[in-house]
Amino acid sequence: MWTLLFSRAGGSVSETFVPYAVKAGAVVVDDTSHFRQHPDVPLVIPEVNADALVANKGIIACPNCLTIQMMIALEPIRHQWGIERIIVSTYQAVSGAGQSAIFETLSQYEQVLHQGKMPKEVTACILPSAGDKKHYPIAFNALPQIDLFTDNDYTYEEMKITKETKKNYGR
Repeated sequence: MWTLLFSRAGGSVSETFVPYAVKAGAVVVDDTSHFRQHPDVPLVIPEVNADALVANKGIIACPNCLTIQMMIALEPIRHQWGIERIIVSTYQAVSGAGQSAIFETLSQYEQVLHQGKMPKEVTACILPSAGDKKHYPIAFNALPQIDLFTDNDYTYEEMKITKETKKNYGR
């Protein structure tokens, strides 16, 4: 019988406390990004690679939600015909950046609708990524950037999906 722990408190919390749970005998299903790329931790989507569960050493990682949805949809195609390349476009909700991003977006709508400001004059401090140097208004706009750019000109979000898909397919 397993003692099962679901962890979703954030990567740094998982990094600190999951090893203690495993040492105490629990099997941890971790839904943070911390263990996803660890070579000894299986990255499991039951509809795609449930067999990877048996290889766990106390920790089972959950992929990013976008990776899960994509791989579940593509698995029957991959199984039947194979897949050579995947090109992905994702569209994220402002709420994914937190409550402050929601409030900023509402403020931008008010600035445009009630004060007559044009979007280029609207205040932006958070999106597309709080850690980035340049920010853009999201009200009446669509931004093609999710997260910061890496050295290869893909964003962290795009690289996360790429790495998780490759790990899940064993490449």
